[in-house]
Amino acid sequence: GSMLGWAKISRDDKGAIRSHVEKAFNSDVLITTGGSSNADSDLAHALMKEIGVDIKFGGVSMVPGKGTSFGLYDNKLIFSLPGTPSAVYVSFYTLVLPALLRLKGLRVNAMPPVQAILEQDIWKKPGTEHLVQGLVRGNDSPCSVLPLAGPDVEVFSAMKMANGLIIVDPDRNHLSQGQTVSVILLNPSDDLLPERAVSQHNPIRPREAGMPPIVSIVGKSDAGKTTLLERLVPELKQRGYRIGTIKHDVHGFDIDHEGKDSWRHKHAGAQTVVISSPRKVAVIKDVETEETIDALAKKYFQDVDIILTEGYKREDKPKIEVFRSKMHDKPLCKEDGRLVAMVSDIPLDLGVPRFDLDNINGLADLIEQRFLVTVHGFNSSGVQGSPKSEPSCELS
Repeated sequence: GSMLGWAKISRDDKGAIRSHVEKAFNSDVLITTGGSSNADSDLAHALMKEIGVDIKFGGVSMVPGKGTSFGLYDNKLIFSLPGTPSAVYVSFYTLVLPALLRLKGLRVNAMPPVQAILEQDIWKKPGTEHLVQGLVRGNDSPCSVLPLAGPDVEVFSAMKMANGLIIVDPDRNHLSQGQTVSVILLNPSDDLLPERAVSQHNPIRPREAGMPPIVSIVGKSDAGKTTLLERLVPELKQRGYRIGTIKHDVHGFDIDHEGKDSWRHKHAGAQTVVISSPRKVAVIKDVETEETIDALAKKYFQDVDIILTEGYKREDKPKIEVFRSKMHDKPLCKEDGRLVAMVSDIPLDLGVPRFDLDNINGLADLIEQRFLVTVHGFNSSGVQGSPKSEPSCELS
């Protein structure tokens, strides 16, 4: 519902910045990024004072975003945010977005932070509250949160994946893996924003945001889908990722063995049978209708980093097709916009990356870069270390 009336990148010159700012005063709200601290080299802060902006505060006690300032000019809201992407991200969600919603006449109730189990250590300098971008995931209470910070994390990947901000109190310099922490959810649920705000801001629910990515390995019969999965799973596991798989069987199946105790339970009339041992658990359950991929993911796969399915060619999920020219005349997903890669024995140009049948490492690189978060000790080439070994992130 808001309209962007002016957007301009100003060179580092006081006159140019002043010209752009004065033009932007025609708007109800002005948001600038960069040059907002009190340093002599930062022009925006000093310029706002010269123009006559009534500065209400010139800095906040949080990192990132410490240099954020706010003022009024002719009853217009003026936000000056720092220039680093993470500072803009955090400052916008915590300070700017609530003000914009209130300006539009929407009542936004503050939601208390949720409690979550920290998946990695966090180190920081004490003295200032830190808000660390995190990925909240899991259906249980408390859920878990993966901090998306540190020297090896790609800034924009973290911003894309984050659905929460982990609060690190000013007097703390270390939060330990397994510790319960407080997390501010970003756009958490429909009932926290009024109806109009929800439709415009498309909030991410924690369970949806925390659900692992799903990639479907598809192809015609005998193309080699299972063989590809048998080779792809250990490659991704070697890189430190936790893998879940789903096999789609449109014809139905029997997984139990006749005469076994669990088989006898089921044939005696039990609707659900669970087989449990110290290291494994299996569930055999009757269903009236087939479960969707998303439903299966929410029920059984909250402890994995990615789900690879064999089949589900008609589902609305990213697809990797396996194609063998000796078995079939043409690919299955030639017109499918959800196709992200081809694995084939001949060159094909379908507008997506193609890999030879034996190039498992290259295919794993693509999956890692497109669907998995870069975390401490990990990079896109496959790496010493893993996201589960010696986990920590350090903040300056």
